[in-house]
Amino acid sequence: MKLHKFFNKSKNSEIYGYIYYVYSTENYETVYTSLKKVLPNLVNYENINITNITYEIKPKLSFKTTWNTNMLCILNKCEIYNIYSIERSILYKDLIDYDKLLYTIGYVDDYIDNEIDNEMKSPEYIENYKLFIKKNNLGIDNDIISNYTINRLFTDVELYDISESNSEHCRHWLFKGDLFISNNEYSYKTKSLFKLIKEPYYNVKKINDNNSTIIAFKDNASAIKGYDTIVTYPINNKIIKDNVLQHFTIKCETHNFPTAICPFPAAETGVGGRIRDTMCIGRGGMNIAGIAGYCVGNLNMDNYDLAWEDGKYKDGLLLSADKILIEASDGASDYGNKIGEPIIQGFTRSFGMDILDERFEWIKPIMFSGGVGFMYNNHITKHPSKPGMKIVKIGGEAYRIGLGGSSSSSQKNNNNDIDKYQKSVQRGDAMMENKVSRVIRKCINLLDNNPISSIHDQGAGGMSNVVKELVEPYGADVYLDRVNISDNTMSSLEIWCCEYQEVVYTLIKDSNDLNVLKSICDEENVSCIEVGTVRRDSILKVYDSRNNIITNVVNYDTNIPDINKQYILISNIINTQPVTKINRRNSDSEYVELHNNYTIFNNNLSKVLSLLSVGSKRFLTNKVDRSVTGLISQQQCIGYLQTPLSNYSIVSSSYYDIHGIATSIGEKPINALINPKWSVRMAIGESLTNLMFVLISSFDSIRLSGNWMWPADTNEEKYHLYNAVESVSELLVELGISIDGGKDSVSMTAEINNKSIKSPRTFVATSYCSVPNIKKKITPDFKSTTSTLLFVDLGYGNMRLGGSSYYQVNEELGNNTTNFENPKKFIEVFNKIQEFIINDNILSGHDRSDGGLITTICEMSISSNIGCNIYLNDNEIVNENNYLDFLFNEELGLILEVNNENLNNVKESLNNIVPTKVIGITTNTPDINIQVYNDEILLNKSVSDIRKLWEYTSYQLEIKQIGKELASKELDYLVNYDKEELNYYYTKNIMNRLLQIESYKFLPEDNDKKENVCIIRDEGSNGEREMIASLELAGFQVYDISINDMINNNNLLDNMRGIIFVGGFSYSDTLGSANGWYNVIINNENIKKQFDSFYNREDTFSLGVCNGFQLMSKLGWLDVDFELTFNDSNRFESRFVNVKIEKNNNIFLNNLEGLEMGIWIAHGEGKVVTNNIKELNNNSVMRFCDNKYPLNPNGSIDNITGISSNDGRHLGMMPHPERCIMNWQLPYISDNIYPEIKKLQYSPWFLMFKNVYEWCL
Repeated sequence: MKLHKFFNKSKNSEIYGYIYYVYSTENYETVYTSLKKVLPNLVNYENINITNITYEIKPKLSFKTTWNTNMLCILNKCEIYNIYSIERSILYKDLIDYDKLLYTIGYVDDYIDNEIDNEMKSPEYIENYKLFIKKNNLGIDNDIISNYTINRLFTDVELYDISESNSEHCRHWLFKGDLFISNNEYSYKTKSLFKLIKEPYYNVKKINDNNSTIIAFKDNASAIKGYDTIVTYPINNKIIKDNVLQHFTIKCETHNFPTAICPFPAAETGVGGRIRDTMCIGRGGMNIAGIAGYCVGNLNMDNYDLAWEDGKYKDGLLLSADKILIEASDGASDYGNKIGEPIIQGFTRSFGMDILDERFEWIKPIMFSGGVGFMYNNHITKHPSKPGMKIVKIGGEAYRIGLGGSSSSSQKNNNNDIDKYQKSVQRGDAMMENKVSRVIRKCINLLDNNPISSIHDQGAGGMSNVVKELVEPYGADVYLDRVNISDNTMSSLEIWCCEYQEVVYTLIKDSNDLNVLKSICDEENVSCIEVGTVRRDSILKVYDSRNNIITNVVNYDTNIPDINKQYILISNIINTQPVTKINRRNSDSEYVELHNNYTIFNNNLSKVLSLLSVGSKRFLTNKVDRSVTGLISQQQCIGYLQTPLSNYSIVSSSYYDIHGIATSIGEKPINALINPKWSVRMAIGESLTNLMFVLISSFDSIRLSGNWMWPADTNEEKYHLYNAVESVSELLVELGISIDGGKDSVSMTAEINNKSIKSPRTFVATSYCSVPNIKKKITPDFKSTTSTLLFVDLGYGNMRLGGSSYYQVNEELGNNTTNFENPKKFIEVFNKIQEFIINDNILSGHDRSDGGLITTICEMSISSNIGCNIYLNDNEIVNENNYLDFLFNEELGLILEVNNENLNNVKESLNNIVPTKVIGITTNTPDINIQVYNDEILLNKSVSDIRKLWEYTSYQLEIKQIGKELASKELDYLVNYDKEELNYYYTKNIMNRLLQIESYKFLPEDNDKKENVCIIRDEGSNGEREMIASLELAGFQVYDISINDMINNNNLLDNMRGIIFVGGFSYSDTLGSANGWYNVIINNENIKKQFDSFYNREDTFSLGVCNGFQLMSKLGWLDVDFELTFNDSNRFESRFVNVKIEKNNNIFLNNLEGLEMGIWIAHGEGKVVTNNIKELNNNSVMRFCDNKYPLNPNGSIDNITGISSNDGRHLGMMPHPERCIMNWQLPYISDNIYPEIKKLQYSPWFLMFKNVYEWCL
């Protein structure tokens, strides 16, 4: 094997170029000739002169990067087989931050790579296991080891195995344990936390005959009843429709400690692990949409002073809070964008404060990842493990990453130990997970013939944990030498215990099922390896024939018996209930009441609106895909400005009906510093008041995921946690609903320079429920300028400020906080609001939460640009002593916008249940006015001024992401926008066609004439599902064809009238957007021949969207010279922006000339550039309606975003019409569009697909 080096110059001003390290058995010239096919600018490394002031960031020799994996895949498909390995280093002109686990840095040809081991470490027997555990930072009690009966010394592999499998992270000892509450006088045993949290579930089973629960407190995720649903899937490439009973799933996870030290990869793998849980429910499920949450310490940003932040612990354990927030959200967004999962809901919070003698701050941050998915009724139950079943690994290679991850996450982490902790952080590969998800989808689409008997994902503890979970109660024979590894020096310990990602394990019944699975994996280019079998006993035996001495590296009985309870005081062991001592506080008056002397209202309002938890989250929503799948009926943004304010999210079951699932979130962690019992009730209250504004199947069908992030390393904190769990249990029993899953992370304490810092006690309640009609919903933006505003006081006159945003920005906490009062009346109010939604009695609605009622009012104006007059001079509500309390308290409550004809009905109906009063009106002037006692004007500001205050912290964070110039342009646009400029325009012809289609039928009949069209996708594509639906609804017979399918077939395109290149991230943009895809097509003779033949036929058409447009621009199918490059913001842009259709001859668009309306865009490289603008303008058929950022989100020349071929048969565009064909998919429809047109099923974007179908006829 020879090493060859090549060089490529970079166009990036910050990067000098790239060095490629290529291993091959061929000589230099042969390799050079091969690589030039895909890297045309490649030059001989020896022929260049690089100065020694250039820094080279180079992958470590011991690690194969995902870039390498993708590049080899591209080369092989290009029929280039003479390259064994290829890695790329980057030459930077200045020193930068880099990932020290995977990369080394040095001057060119002068590397610092001291950590590399070039030989495989052999397993060894450990003489002193106690010393080994301490030295390797394994989070396990020595006494656990004594319960594993082994008549010899342990191997190092076994000790790591037992440690990872028995960590708090994996075994949840605290929640399962026997708990004793005690003080100096007495001690008594109480219920376990798990028993408490399950009591509402058993209560619901007892009282509710229509129990919505399908899966609870078991399996990889939870599930509730769904609907009979029309679904589509490919059989031998042909898309067929089927009717299945499809249920809804949810999974919520956290990935906290790793995010403190390596935020981007930690958040990536947090999302990836949660997605795999969703995929591994039952015998296989589908991930659809994500939820994200971030809690960090005080931001302490340079050049942006938030007065309440004290500047302590600015650097965290390793990184500042703002850096963690930005990089973690980058990682979560990037993974979701690449796998094709939109993030549609979330929360964000920052906090740091000294409270008495303790410090509470998210130095150990929260990275919360939730997800909604689907599963078929056929697959709700995993088949039990049986002797002889095959253990099969599906997914990526084993990597030397994440060793000891679950142990590290289960400890109090110290800033002096960061280096060793960094080795426990995992790294993600979204493209591989995309391929694994396709395999699972294909398996479950076989319905009763699904070859998967049982499935689990690999996460914490790596292979050592997942295999035991998969085969229990039996043991297994496992062969590590069969595992595909990224580096031949990986040891048995690393293969067995490292937490490498994008891997699932399945139990396969027999060889027939294995052959089916292997065939599917081959189609998607995913490895499928039988690594072992289930034994008849409970012995786990792990072999590795590569070792010379110890080949049986693990050999012990997994059936560890329960130990006697009286001995559990010092022991935590598998299948036992450890004892935890909890000390009761002697006094409930923990905190001193702080002064309440707040008189300058506007100053306080400005500060509250600047708080991260209150203000805009646009810095997050701008960079994450919110529309992929085309199933999103409601994401986190609302209104003309796509203001991130939605109370809930909605996902449709299908493109063919209007059923779906709604989710909402609640969390009140600052309140928990005062009263943990009340704070968790308030989290549930917030979640339910958010869910209240979408029509759901029934209140008693609501289920919740409960996630606990608690600094429970002291007996005192364990007692607080017990009280909180007990409080949740009691409230849910009263409400008649239940938690059905979740996650606990009870090691939320960090240590900096020997000072313990506790993360605030956090409980996140994620509600979810089936939705009978996704169109029936109320959003929190004012709709009318002549309506009345009602205040529904679910706090029953209480105005408690403890734990509020108002107190936080004044550096105070308080000792009297909010509570969820009168649960039975709450249910009545909830059901009454549902009734109003059915009857269209309410125009808009929003809950009172962070920032208080004043924030609720401001947000409803901000998102609509409609002003309001608020009258608080009714002494029954407020007076001169409590108006601040009234406006800033965060008790449960609602603001409802009601038109005058429904006012009396709504007000009286609610007032019979709960105090409900008129507090104001909307106005036709964009100002917010608040009048208090003695008719004094408390607030008189324009909506634009309030919006600027609310957006300003987000703006500061955007500066760090996209630079001040573009961030300022967006802020200026948000403050000064003209609503009329965002109006849609439909021509009479367009409206008549929509009415005509609506009057015929919704779905094409099976006996209609079908024209064949195929989806073309490659590895990393993710937009095919919504495109298939768009074409199928237009009348086409659709085929799903991948590049893999075309390699071994010569005529797949012969019977196709059209091909559609879909969006995504082909090969994770390894060579730049669509370059890998393009190279595979032009360098594989068989594939190129098929495309050339199709293109040269005169009866064919093609469409390329996003990544597909990038491909078409390189193939030359659009007859004009241009390039698609990085957006001006240098990041992924997710927007709903207005475009206009030019005069054209394109078969998709020719009768849509004059259309102006919104459409989804979601891309990182969509900027059109050209050296011949005149020629390009002749072929430009779609443009953004404005040239300013963000209305032209990528900076394209002349606002161009859609280009046609000369003959009009081929079209490329960056926007996604396939995600906008239904009106329910649009985030908003402008007010000037006729109501009868708004109510139609289809939007004008559907006409694109109908046009080309009619052209074919």
